[in-house]
Amino acid sequence: MEVGGQSFEGAKEITKDLNLGSGSLFSPKVKKGRKLLIVSCSADKCPDPGDMEAFDRYTGDMYKSMKKIGVPEENVDLAIMSAKYGLIRRDTPIPTYNVKMDKEIAGNLLKDPAQVDRIKNTIDGYDEVVVEGSDLYKGVVKEAAGDIPLRDFKIDFKKAVELGEVKPDGGYGSG
Repeated sequence: MEVGGQSFEGAKEITKDLNLGSGSLFSPKVKKGRKLLIVSCSADKCPDPGDMEAFDRYTGDMYKSMKKIGVPEENVDLAIMSAKYGLIRRDTPIPTYNVKMDKEIAGNLLKDPAQVDRIKNTIDGYDEVVVEGSDLYKGVVKEAAGDIPLRDFKIDFKKAVELGEVKPDGGYGSG
């Protein structure tokens, strides 16, 4: 399998312990007139033990910005592309972990029919789908989406540093 010109042979096994299945993370009945924002997980995580909602677990710069500015709950659903769990909802309870997306993991996600179907079934039916993250994270979503149109979100790093939203040392990243 190939994504963005990168080969994904010998991929690591993706954790299946959340049993999210292959269906949509959000009810198809409520997607019309709404938008879906898919963001990558972050390397920085709350170290507290036990499970907590994914949105609270991740503490990277993108999450700090979203928590400060907010996500317009009234018309936007938020999903997270996790290197360990695949596509999850913001309220999916997860433990702390340390897995960063690499070519092997991306390839394994794309080889797993349940993961691919979950992504495709989740994004299908929304008026607009915006994807944020590194090329590997976005590549998995784009490949799984097939011909469903997606909008690519790229952060303006210089502006984000000036606004104090990201670290000037290049500390913005997924993981």
